[in-house]
Amino acid sequence: MTVWEHRVSPVFDSARTLLIADIENDTLVSSSYLTFDPDRPLELLQMLQAQKVLIIICGAVSEGPANLLEGAGFELISFIAGDVRQVLETFLQGDPLGAAFRMPGCGRHICCRGKIRQGREIGALQDNGRRTGGRAPQSPAAAAQTDDGHKGGATSTETSAGLSEKI
Repeated sequence: MTVWEHRVSPVFDSARTLLIADIENDTLVSSSYLTFDPDRPLELLQMLQAQKVLIIICGAVSEGPANLLEGAGFELISFIAGDVRQVLETFLQGDPLGAAFRMPGCGRHICCRGKIRQGREIGALQDNGRRTGGRAPQSPAAAAQTDDGHKGGATSTETSAGLSEKI
C-alpha cells in the first residue's frame, strides 16, 4: 500500500513510501515500510517482486504506472483513500474497500479511473472495490506475501509485528 503519513498516498505516481504487509490466513504477520523513487519504475517492479507482493492498494494512478504494474502481474486496487490502518484492517477482514474508502469523485458504478485511464476501464467496481476485467482477482488471504529481504532501490525504514503500534 502506498502511504503518506498515516493515509493512503493520494497519488501513486508521486508516492515514495510503501507499507509491505506480510499476510497469512487473513492475519497480519508483520509489516515494513520501504522507500522508493517513483521516477525509477523498473527498480520499483524489482523491489515489489523481491518482496513477493501480489496486491497493491493505492490512491489515484495514471495509465502508464497502472499498465506497468498490471502487466507485471500485480493486482491493482486503486483510487482508495483513507487511514492506512483502517484500510488494511478492512482488507484483512475481507470486507469491501467500497464507498467508505473510495477517493472523492469515484461513484458507485463509474469511477474517476475512467477519466484518468482514458476510458479503458470505465465500468463497475466489484463489491470489494477491485476493478472488473483483466485477471481474476486474488483473495485477501493471498495478498502481499513478503520475505524479510529486499532488493532494488528500496530501503527498509521500519519493521513491525503490530501495525497499530507503528501507525
